[in-house]
Amino acid sequence: MRKFCFSVLLAIPFCISACNDTTPVDAAGFSVSEISAGQVPQFGSTSFVYFYNSTLLNPEALLSEMISAGLPVVQAWQPIDNRCADPIGARFTVELFEPDARIENYGFTRGAGRLECATKLKHYVIKG
Repeated sequence: MRKFCFSVLLAIPFCISACNDTTPVDAAGFSVSEISAGQVPQFGSTSFVYFYNSTLLNPEALLSEMISAGLPVVQAWQPIDNRCADPIGARFTVELFEPDARIENYGFTRGAGRLECATKLKHYVIKG
């Protein structure tokens, strides 16, 4: 038990420094970085963009599940704040390479998810 507690204590500074790091982070299947609202692309009518129907989610877990299921996700955005100051706010949004009806099974609806409500977002770029 002492050995475990000591190991945990040694790991805490590394976890704290990782939380404050603004450089891109590589996760399984995707990389993550923080961007400003001006860096979000303008989506056209030919874009395959979908927003999550709820504000409650773990974007990393959901993306990992979608990638594992073979959905053609290209990139995604998770709003960090809400400058629209309303209960709806910006929503987690994904862009697919091509249409895939299975996206609806994950709680998504076609649209850009009001990303203009955010000033800062997490940007997920899918590897591969």
